[in-house]
Amino acid sequence: MLIRSSSVARILSILAPLYTILIIYLSLTDNQIQIVSVSYIDKVYHASAYALMTGLWYLFFYTRFLKNSGMGNSGITVIIKSWSKVVAIGAGVLSFVIGVLVEIGQEYIAINRTMDLLDGLANSIGIIIALLILYLASKKFNVE
Repeated sequence: MLIRSSSVARILSILAPLYTILIIYLSLTDNQIQIVSVSYIDKVYHASAYALMTGLWYLFFYTRFLKNSGMGNSGITVIIKSWSKVVAIGAGVLSFVIGVLVEIGQEYIAINRTMDLLDGLANSIGIIIALLILYLASKKFNVE
């Protein structure tokens, strides 16, 4: 079954912004949900959340690129195989800026939340991990 880029683009046009809004909401509200009691587990949550967000934005931007370049019917395999440094930088910068703004918002807007530089570091690590996974996946899929 071939998943068309237009279908993926439609899904991502909803999923990427919705997921980002969810991350912003959860980051600025007073939620003390802790699933596991392990030191610094929240940093793992941060890295995972920002890795997923970066991956979603990368895929969203890449499907938009395909659509705008007239290759809108390319399958999901084309997206994974074709690494784009420009798209990766865009997705990474967007995710990083959102993370910085959320941390500032935690300090000055949110109640019972404070800015934490380690959270920002964890967000950045998640962004780097996502882009590295996408890059390595493109290399793996391009091996004949």
